[in-house]
Amino acid sequence: GGTGKTPFTISLVNILKEHGWHPGVVSRGYGGKANYPLILDSNSKPEQAGDEPVLIHRESKCPVVVDSNRPAAVKFLLKKCPETDIVISDDGLQHYALARDIEMVLVDERGFGNQHCLPQGPLREPLSRLNTVDYIIMNSKKPISLSGMKTGYTMHVKPLAMVNLLTAQQVVVGTAEFAEIFENKTLNAVCGIGNPQRFFDTLKALALNFNTRIFPDHHQFRTKDILFAGDNQIVMTMKDAVKCEDLLTSQHSNYWYLSIDAEIESKLIAELLAKIKQIA
Repeated sequence: GGTGKTPFTISLVNILKEHGWHPGVVSRGYGGKANYPLILDSNSKPEQAGDEPVLIHRESKCPVVVDSNRPAAVKFLLKKCPETDIVISDDGLQHYALARDIEMVLVDERGFGNQHCLPQGPLREPLSRLNTVDYIIMNSKKPISLSGMKTGYTMHVKPLAMVNLLTAQQVVVGTAEFAEIFENKTLNAVCGIGNPQRFFDTLKALALNFNTRIFPDHHQFRTKDILFAGDNQIVMTMKDAVKCEDLLTSQHSNYWYLSIDAEIESKLIAELLAKIKQIA
């Protein structure tokens, strides 16, 4: 968790669309509670479908189907959206009931911990599993040792703008308006993702000062979780924002999320597009 699968998936979908493909996404929809399979629409809520699928659907405008049974999700996706010609599972590498042509693994600066599988360590499969995947993508600003395994590609998360949860106002990073609203002030940073430190590191890189309030990944926010004394600006991730927007009223005009874009290495994009074309 927290390696950047969701922003990577969104960027990958958009890249595929730019090259003429019609992608769809399937996901487990962690945290969602609905009758599955469920195809998302503009009114889908995180409590139904999970926070990540809702975010992917909003940002990519592509079909997204949620079901813990991934083959059932794919069948439903193709039934509802027959124009779909490529399917991306944004998680579920270990869901072997789902056939796949290409496997990708994202790794961040935390590496592999003690390199043991659950419950002794953080891994779901032995580290040797990396020898059988097609692509390993590094989401890290510092080098990661793969212990002699195949060379990894890179992706970097680029902050774009602060977006107001109530008004949708966008304040672009690096502008005078951004400096006026967010710099040289103390912000309140709310975070409930797999690796909160990455979000905080991004805010630090933008020269922002902030207090932190951390929640578990996929946390179902309540109003009291995001209330703060004073009128400081409150900032959060895109993933947390989809769960908090319905908690706000017209008086909460100081709530923002940081929009980001996953910049994928051009070499990986070229190789991946060639491989997909070969398979198709």
